[in-house]
Amino acid sequence: MWRYVATILIAMTQMPVAAVAEPSVNEFLKLYDSAKPDGRVIFELAIRHTFEGIAWVNAYLHRTNQELYCAPSQIALLDAQLIDMLRRESKAFPENGKAPYGLALLLVSIKSFPCKNSN
Repeated sequence: MWRYVATILIAMTQMPVAAVAEPSVNEFLKLYDSAKPDGRVIFELAIRHTFEGIAWVNAYLHRTNQELYCAPSQIALLDAQLIDMLRRESKAFPENGKAPYGLALLLVSIKSFPCKNSN
C-alpha cells in the first residue's frame, strides 16, 4: 500500500504547478470557518467531491486487493466529519496543515481506516 502512496506523492511533485493551487488544509479551514452558513455549502461540496474521488480510486484498487484504506462498508461520512478529520489532523500534526487539503484527506483516510492486510 505504501508503494502506491509513495507513487502518488512522487507523481504530484512532477506535475506542473497550476495557476490556481489547491488550498492547504489551513487555508481551506480558514475560508470555511470565515464563510457564512450558505457559503459553507461550497466548501462542503468541495470536500465531498474530493472524498468521493478518493473513494472511487480506492474502490478501483480494491478490485486488485490494493486499496489504500479500508473504511467499514456500513460507514457513511458526513461533510462535517470529513472537515473535522482534517481539523483534528492539522491540530495534531501542524505540518500537515500546510499540505493540499485533497492530499491530507487521502492521508487521514489511510490513517483512520488502515487495512488489515497492509501492502
